[in-house]
Amino acid sequence: MKLNNLILGFLFLSGCTPVGISGSSDSSSSSSSVSSSSSSSGSSFIPPVNASNVAQFLNATGTNVMRISVGGDLCTASSPLNMPCVSITICEPGTSNCQTLNNILLDTGSYGLRVFKSLLTINPPALKDASNNTYAECATFGIGADWGSLATLDIQLGSSTQIASNVPVQIIDSTFASSSSLCALGAVDVDPVTAGFNGILGVGGYEQDCGTSCSSSASQSNYYSCSGTSCTQSAISLANQVTNPVYKLPTDNNGIIVAFPDVASTGATSTNGVVLFGIGTQTNNVPTSGVSTFNVDPTSGFIFTNYSGSNHYALFDTGTNGFDFYDSTITQCQTLTGFFCPASTMNITTTIFGTNNSITKSFSFNLANTEQLAQSNNLVFDNLGFAMSASSSNLFIYGLPAHFGKVLFIGYDGKTSSLGSGASFSY
Repeated sequence: MKLNNLILGFLFLSGCTPVGISGSSDSSSSSSSVSSSSSSSGSSFIPPVNASNVAQFLNATGTNVMRISVGGDLCTASSPLNMPCVSITICEPGTSNCQTLNNILLDTGSYGLRVFKSLLTINPPALKDASNNTYAECATFGIGADWGSLATLDIQLGSSTQIASNVPVQIIDSTFASSSSLCALGAVDVDPVTAGFNGILGVGGYEQDCGTSCSSSASQSNYYSCSGTSCTQSAISLANQVTNPVYKLPTDNNGIIVAFPDVASTGATSTNGVVLFGIGTQTNNVPTSGVSTFNVDPTSGFIFTNYSGSNHYALFDTGTNGFDFYDSTITQCQTLTGFFCPASTMNITTTIFGTNNSITKSFSFNLANTEQLAQSNNLVFDNLGFAMSASSSNLFIYGLPAHFGKVLFIGYDGKTSSLGSGASFSY
């Protein structure tokens, strides 16, 4: 999650990081190919639906629509590459004492709202335990961490007129209780300027950001009970955990749809997309034909992909601004450490599958030289990649570039839609 010069890190909650998958897959269900090309003729994405269907969702109107801006008016002027920004209105619960915040990072790889305390002009009530101690959380991500107390807010998501009421959220404050040292596993976000965002809106496929591991055992919990400057690791009920606000909407709460237009291979200065709340709950969010659904593994919270002959845990994650994976054979950049810099643009094809692994679908994308991309003034790219370390070689993150020119359906755990039941990704 920590920003460096050009890029957001991968922003899925690290508590969900899977372990133990390796080896080659059955060639009858998964395959992968990699080729190199110097062509600049554009993206080689395999579209999930035809262009008119993408436009159908991009042009949707209604009470369940939230606009996304990448490098545009909902972001700050210093926005990093491929950061999807949304606007939210937050209120003290049950009142009209509200404020609107832009530059909120839309993250389908985490769950719940987190906003910086320094930006608040309202006074949300703190969330406390039975002993009147304030709950706090150390939320660690793929890169970085957020520390701060819990509070409750009413939340309006973008132009959607529906209100998510009494939602537990995290108030990001590295100085809270003088105990951010409890969050030492990651570089703690200190302020919006250095973090690159005013908050994070986690709208992935689960309701709480930790779940039963934090409600059943203090020793496994991300949460703390704080009195004064003293904080003690604490179990916390599901109802009090930081919660995905979409679950709290009165309707249109069984999943989301994320749609973006295509982006040229040379990039763009900005682009706009949309989030539609609900799947098949209104006329504007009915899935189109040709969509394949991949059920999430309930143990890890991931689907799977086959890349270069091996299976990996996989995730579609708007909070990651590149394709993030491990491949020691691809040249990395010399000045932009950690980024891919192949001599010529590569075309990569993977295969995606879920726990219902009889269904597979190929996915193709281009991987360009990051240092060459960074020489332009563009902020939006569909061919940006980041090299994971060998210790994360079992992961393959389909970041924001994977969403350009596509419509992605995210089904929610415990919910049902026309695409099926439970947490899933569909495209």
